[in-house]
Amino acid sequence: MNTIYILHYHLNPGGVTRIIESQVQGLKMHRPQQRVVILTGHVADASPFARAGAEIIVHEPLNYLTAAPMADCRKLLPAIGEFLAQHIQDDDILHVHNINLGKNPLLTLAVHRLAARGVSVVNHCHDFAEDRPANWAFLQRVVEHHCGQDLKNVLYPDFDHYRYIVLNSYDRDRLLGYGAASKNIHWLPNPVQQPAELPGKRDAVRQVRNRLGLGARPIVLYPVRVIRRKNIGEYILLAHLFREQAHWLVTQPPKNPVEIEFYEKWKRFCEEQDINIHFEVGER
Repeated sequence: MNTIYILHYHLNPGGVTRIIESQVQGLKMHRPQQRVVILTGHVADASPFARAGAEIIVHEPLNYLTAAPMADCRKLLPAIGEFLAQHIQDDDILHVHNINLGKNPLLTLAVHRLAARGVSVVNHCHDFAEDRPANWAFLQRVVEHHCGQDLKNVLYPDFDHYRYIVLNSYDRDRLLGYGAASKNIHWLPNPVQQPAELPGKRDAVRQVRNRLGLGARPIVLYPVRVIRRKNIGEYILLAHLFREQAHWLVTQPPKNPVEIEFYEKWKRFCEEQDINIHFEVGER
């Protein structure tokens, strides 16, 4: 039986990590003997994946790439390619999450080379570099300028053994516009797991109020990790304009070191302007 490899930059708490956990559980439910291996650059907590029956191999160069001088590209790209080739055989399946996002263009290129060799690849697209100018520029600099490859062909190859998974019809239409064949695109909405037991709404709200020391005003919760593209400034403006009408909560701080300084500036701004937002409530 071939091996199914699942590849993502990291397994930090968050949406993609949760989806990978569900993916492993689903595979094991339908094919209990299936070997599932997760390749990642960092894992915060391996226990949910171990319980689900997946192996984890951590290799740091698979994580986000923060800078890419030409010398680094020349050394890192072969090393990443050798690592993947060491584990993934031609009859295996590689399921990648957000490989085209521009977080590690060398990994994007290495996966494309595997696919060109004949390995079956499933590209699970949650987000797109085309929406993030800095990521797109990073891909262009590394893939085109440093490595001399055509970026469009690397991101959206036309191989019969290359499949795309999208979460909605909008993203499906985007891929069609980028040149992907319709027969290779599959719509697969994210699963939402129902907890075994849920408290009633009133009990849940009461627990939140007690834990955070909130009064009787309505609660406005922004369930995001505070990074630049999440429009935190707009949320802070709303919290200021409607400060007497509601309590304003945000769930998570950033994980990416590049985002932390930006986050701390917004927190200081709120303190200086006496804008009462409860940050990091997800940690509590």
